[in-house]
Amino acid sequence: MKKLYTLIFSVLVSFTLFSQVVLNEFCSANRGLIPDFSGDRTDWLEIYNPGTSAVSLSGYSLSDDPQIQQQWVFQGGTIPAQGYLIVFLSGKNLQAPEFHTGFKLSSEGEEITLRDAAGNIVDQLDVEEMHANDSWGRQPDGAANYFFFDIPTPGASNNSSAAWSGYLEKVRLNPAPGFYSQPVLLSISSSDPNIEIRYTLNGSEPGPASALYTAPVWISWHTAIRARAFPTIGNELPSQTVTGTYFINLDSRLPVISIIADSLHLFSNDSGLFMPGPNASPNYPYYGANFWQDWEYPAHIEYYNANRQFRFRQELGMQINGGSASRSKPMKALRLIARDKYGDDDIDQQFFPQKNISSFKLIVLRNASGDFCKVHFRDAYVHDLLLKGGLDVDVLAYQPAVALVNGTYWGVYNIRERVSKYYLEENYGINGDSVDILEEDTLIVQGDYTQFNAMKNFILSNDMSVNALYDSAAGMMDISSLCDYYITETYFSNIDWPYNNIKFWKQTSPGHKWRYILLDLDITLGNFGWAPYDMDVLGRILGPYGDNNQHVQILKALLANTGFRHYFINRYADLVNTLFSTPSMLEHLAALRDNISTDMQYHMPRWGYSYSDWENEMNNIAVPYIENRPGYAMNFVRDTFHLAKKTELTLDVWPPGAGEIRINTIQPGPLPWRGTYFDGVPVTLTAVPGPGHEFEYWRSEKIIVQPDENVSVTFNPDTADVITAYFSPRDNTSDVIIFPNPVPGDAQAGFRADAGETAVAEISDALGRIVFTSPGIICTAGFNMIELPAAGLRNGIYFLQIVTESKKVNTRFVKM
Repeated sequence: MKKLYTLIFSVLVSFTLFSQVVLNEFCSANRGLIPDFSGDRTDWLEIYNPGTSAVSLSGYSLSDDPQIQQQWVFQGGTIPAQGYLIVFLSGKNLQAPEFHTGFKLSSEGEEITLRDAAGNIVDQLDVEEMHANDSWGRQPDGAANYFFFDIPTPGASNNSSAAWSGYLEKVRLNPAPGFYSQPVLLSISSSDPNIEIRYTLNGSEPGPASALYTAPVWISWHTAIRARAFPTIGNELPSQTVTGTYFINLDSRLPVISIIADSLHLFSNDSGLFMPGPNASPNYPYYGANFWQDWEYPAHIEYYNANRQFRFRQELGMQINGGSASRSKPMKALRLIARDKYGDDDIDQQFFPQKNISSFKLIVLRNASGDFCKVHFRDAYVHDLLLKGGLDVDVLAYQPAVALVNGTYWGVYNIRERVSKYYLEENYGINGDSVDILEEDTLIVQGDYTQFNAMKNFILSNDMSVNALYDSAAGMMDISSLCDYYITETYFSNIDWPYNNIKFWKQTSPGHKWRYILLDLDITLGNFGWAPYDMDVLGRILGPYGDNNQHVQILKALLANTGFRHYFINRYADLVNTLFSTPSMLEHLAALRDNISTDMQYHMPRWGYSYSDWENEMNNIAVPYIENRPGYAMNFVRDTFHLAKKTELTLDVWPPGAGEIRINTIQPGPLPWRGTYFDGVPVTLTAVPGPGHEFEYWRSEKIIVQPDENVSVTFNPDTADVITAYFSPRDNTSDVIIFPNPVPGDAQAGFRADAGETAVAEISDALGRIVFTSPGIICTAGFNMIELPAAGLRNGIYFLQIVTESKKVNTRFVKM
């Protein structure tokens, strides 16, 4: 028989085998054999002392790289004669209460080296991939013979264990798993004649009693198959299980996730994750049900992108995710977790094109919770919109995907990130063990409230209207993030907040600031009648309703500072005028809608709804919310802060395309652009010259009646106005020149053009009004001249633009 895996043991120094300790047994796929002191199941090895006296391990070292000496060093420890010592290869770097190395291993196998205190190699082994819960070691203990054990004996003798020489090779599936437009004839094969093939279609691991493969099988619909070779003679263990999914005529425009798990782990009345089980309450939200338990089962996951390209297959832990609204739905939300015991402790896939993250510890397959089978992406819509707009808020990325469970079409999930230390590691590249992650008023995800309470007490016990004290508070709280967070929550009518659904975090080391994480906005876009587009959430939380909420108390205290209050109000207006405007939000809604529309035609009937139900939710509830919310939101800001009125500002530049304008926190476009602001809250405009231009001055009919040459201007928008930033080309004789300049009378302009082009000259005054347009002239190659009848112009600043088929050139001149 052929063996897929081989074992190599090398003795690199001369020694008598039974005169020193040896590496006696090893497991690189510990799923359920022995837990460590914290309940984790990580790789382990066993060191055996075959001698007649105890051996001190002080100074001995272990490494997973033969080139690295003393990678992890024993600080103590003694193995008695004929005794055993377990070391966990967990990466925890501990000497007590158990020995844990500072490195981890791959389940695919690595080289392990044991050195004595002098650095001499005592033992070394190279073990390749093994099956879950198997081990490899010496038999008899300390001997030179190596075997696989399907019943390991950590900390005990291997002498009486059933010993196996290796594994059978994996079987082959032909054709390969994937997408097909018609039924396929599946054959399962092996080059070894002394085996039999067993397979399952219910997600369970094939065993000796599973269906026997005897002939090719027709696959006419979506099917998940698991197959494995078993020996009929010989001393090999069964092969590794081969798992694959066949998708037949799957009509989807989304990435595809195939979830393959033992059907008992999903649908058993006693232990199935998807089932109510024997202990469920009859009343919502059915506490006591199986889907409320913290159970975790292994699942085989396959992932294909939207172009049906295979991306990965991996064993992951699977749990139910979410709160009451989510767990009570027939399509359960799932948490998929990478752990060492399943093979790899990361999922190497860039699920979200909006974020440059290519490896995740865990992901969530969200069922849209309270938005299930409605819009089905309300919460994701807000997060995705904020990512699009670059807001300074920590959000959870979104990617819709269609899922199959054991070959059965399951529907549309929202792949999402989940708030945890891993989220912070992946998004910020920080040490996730050095952060406080807190929830609501007293709940702790990780860490403690010490630093948060210190910040809160400082803000609430000091007068934030004093700028020096406010500046100290701003050193502890991320002000930009705080404002974007509160504006988003209040604008999108989240009344299931801030007494619920609020999480916040900070790195524990000095110099870092508190930030909030956005989550659970399924309530928005009119999902429930009690959170409509005319709901004043801003006034609600800043009124008596928010008095007992520590987060609102902090916001109220900060609003006593004039600078902060003006920033908050203007930031609110900036966002409502741009990203949160009706055109912007309708465009984003249409993009997300169109992305899943094909798949919702199958998802909705799968769970007892119709496609027209989805269209109605979209067109008659979500769209009206978006159309009406901006006006109401701006009125709520005006009323909450007792502002005089709203005013409309129109921003423009001259000449067109010569530059852009920044107002407060945004740089809107295209120009001319209109936005609504508030009388009583000063706004700041900043001119941004385009390539080849420089700023000249601001001018308007009402607010800036005299030219203002400051690049940035701040003023109270107490009336509607059109404000223009005037630019001029930088001096460049290769473009256009006017002579004389200043101009006392008529003048001439010189410019370069190509032969045969037609050139037209336009003169505009300081208000952008065209006062002269020349007839077209036919140009020669190179330098050309055009007459400018300027004698009749009033004294002042003018702009000349010469237009040809290939370009526009501009300059400024002064009439004296």
